Amino acid sequence: MRLAPPLILGLSLALAGCPDFDDSGAAMPTLGPVAVADQILTADRHDEALVAVTVDAGRVNTVQRIALSGEPTYLAALPDDSGVLVLERDSETLERVTVPDGDRTTWVVGAPFEGLSISPDATAAIAFFPPGTATAVFHNANEIAYIDLRPEIPVEDAVVRRTLASLGGAPLAVYPSPLVGDRRFAFVLSEEHVAILDLSDPDARERSVPLVSLNTGGQRTPKDIRFAVDATSGEPALWAVVTTYEGNSVYALRVFDSVPEEANGASFDVRLTQLAGFTSGGDVTLTQLPDGRLASLMVSPAGGTATVTFLENGNSQAVQLGAGVNRLDTYLEEGRPIAVIYRAGGTAFHILDIGAIEERKDKAFRTRYANRAIQSLLPIPGTPLFFAFHNDTDEAVSVINADTDRVTSFGRTGYVRDVILSPDLDRLYLLTRVANADYLVNVQLDNLHPTTSPVPNGASRLLLLPGAATVATAADLIGGQLVLWPANDTTADTAYAVPAYLLDGLLDRATR
Repeated sequence: MRLAPPLILGLSLALAGCPDFDDSGAAMPTLGPVAVADQILTADRHDEALVAVTVDAGRVNTVQRIALSGEPTYLAALPDDSGVLVLERDSETLERVTVPDGDRTTWVVGAPFEGLSISPDATAAIAFFPPGTATAVFHNANEIAYIDLRPEIPVEDAVVRRTLASLGGAPLAVYPSPLVGDRRFAFVLSEEHVAILDLSDPDARERSVPLVSLNTGGQRTPKDIRFAVDATSGEPALWAVVTTYEGNSVYALRVFDSVPEEANGASFDVRLTQLAGFTSGGDVTLTQLPDGRLASLMVSPAGGTATVTFLENGNSQAVQLGAGVNRLDTYLEEGRPIAVIYRAGGTAFHILDIGAIEERKDKAFRTRYANRAIQSLLPIPGTPLFFAFHNDTDEAVSVINADTDRVTSFGRTGYVRDVILSPDLDRLYLLTRVANADYLVNVQLDNLHPTTSPVPNGASRLLLLPGAATVATAADLIGGQLVLWPANDTTADTAYAVPAYLLDGLLDRATR
């Protein structure tokens, strides 16, 4: 199995879940830079423009400025790598700029929204006011705008604004669901409840789902949400698993068509279930079994268990792994969902075949060991390799071969700050720091050979453009600039620091 490139991990090294499910939230506002196709794009507030740097094999081909309708407040790359969305507060517009031709589509969203959440298939977006947004003081903070991004929908018909009666203020986060047949829903997280809207029916009222602990009766505040669509019973059904800030309550929500005589203005109904087996400090995700059924997977530090709950009937199976397990990441291996479970700060990790838990239970997992305490793990799908990241300012990376138990250390790599896995290039790129200097580490996955190159002036993040055979670093520093390398040859001799005059101080303005 090969992931869609690239898989990008943030500074926390939190790994992505199964690629079949929406694991995206309402991202924090950013102005870039972002990598799309063969371009690195950044929004320029000062000149109200989008700057596109076209690259190839570690060098700059062109630098283009694209005028925007107003001052940009949010820049996001589209998940399908076709371009970017730019939210512009003062002009109350959303613009899509395609790559590489620079064609633009503009939607009038009707309010100075500053937050944006994009559907995984890049056909829908929701604009909203994040908590603490200054402009929300003069507008309805509980208002959102749904934008249908499909090209066949005229722009004048593509925006629907909704005011959520159940919200007392700005939402904590907004998530567009995957498509369920021809319908899409918005899940709006607020204090102690989740508001759900049918985006395909602007006249239908919202459903407000209070989150109440079945154990204590106390109210719970939603924190995060994971989606999956169950198509095994004929009509597709949407499931969502909601975690809470209180840490010991997890809920499963099933959205289904409402009975007409009980609709009461809504086009759907919601069934809420509190999932058992979760304790504070644990982790949870949704997964799809090989036979199409959906299940939640939870790890409990207190019990040292992993619990699989089959959503169709609520039945559960638990396996005993070891006290303290609190990290959970999933990936696909030849179509089967696999979980890697471990305790942050421990040396053991457990590889669980989720689909086999009904048949073999305690034989459904195997345990492997690192030679030092693990802070985070990155499985390389299609291989027996697991990259372990350690809380070490000197030797922070090692690789465990789960088939042979061999552990390979890369020596003095320094503290890992950012990671990008590119299966198409069969490489893993690390941005590391040793003392006060930053380095790019390029690891060939076939032989685990690392190449290390110093990063001029330091860096804050990694960017990868597989189609343009380029890897780049960007710095959020005064005078910071882009540094480019050919993706397969990242030595010090091939580094190219993009001259400041080409960018006209762009990165300075964008990050202030």
